[in-house]
Amino acid sequence: DNDGTRHGCVECAVSVDAAEKGDGKYVADLVWAFGRSEEELGATVRKCQMYGGLQGMRARTEKHWEMWLGSKLAVSDASGLGQEIGNLYARSLMVLRTHADNRGAFLAAIDWDVHREQKETYSYCWMRDAGFACEAMTRNNCPELSEALFRFAQRALASRTHHGKPYPFFMQKYCSDGTVGSTWMSRVDGASGIPRL
Repeated sequence: DNDGTRHGCVECAVSVDAAEKGDGKYVADLVWAFGRSEEELGATVRKCQMYGGLQGMRARTEKHWEMWLGSKLAVSDASGLGQEIGNLYARSLMVLRTHADNRGAFLAAIDWDVHREQKETYSYCWMRDAGFACEAMTRNNCPELSEALFRFAQRALASRTHHGKPYPFFMQKYCSDGTVGSTWMSRVDGASGIPRL
């Protein structure tokens, strides 16, 4: 849907490169570039070209994540698990890392399929679940994610005040920018008893 108020404005460029692999099979590379404006999108595309286009960016990205995984305690200790479990372990670390917003939020999911029916997503930070994810990542040599979550939590608490004092509790869920997430069901306002959406 085109609800720019709720979902923000995003400029996008898409590139598809397909080649015949043989035996009637094809391989295709799909590249998406995003920006909050045409200028930012243009800068992203120019940066991609500067790094050698698709192949250069892919090689650079693969090297980055290989180095990242190589620096994690669990990957070096996973050798006794066997290749299949070791690969699953490494993939799990990567999945958790992709859900960690650089501003500190740990998003529950970055899926979009539920949006079709509910006009909502699971791209929110539930503080309890974020704590579980950060605990796992801290045990795998990623304490910076927990530190970022603590700073995110401080900002979230400080942003909501009552009579000049921060609320001493978290709301149900937060957007990655720290604003309170929308609610899917109505709730009753304690002071007035009036149902709110």
